[in-house]
Amino acid sequence: ADDDEDLRKSLEKARRLALKKQEEKGASGPQAIALLASSNPSNETVDDQNSTAGESRENKVVFTEMEEFVWGLHIDE
Repeated sequence: ADDDEDLRKSLEKARRLALKKQEEKGASGPQAIALLASSNPSNETVDDQNSTAGESRENKVVFTEMEEFVWGLHIDE
């Protein structure tokens, strides 16, 4: 159980770092499309529009190499 918690925390930290890097650089290609789709105002509710910047970052999906590796392990089982 502790290993799962450590992995979850590590993945969460990696997602935040990847999102921060992505926001600094700006996205291109498939990443830009994913960002546009996730931030499309027509898909947001009134509550989402009133959320703070920190909350909106948490709602974005960020794929990291670690997460892709873990998904690969689950698929092979």
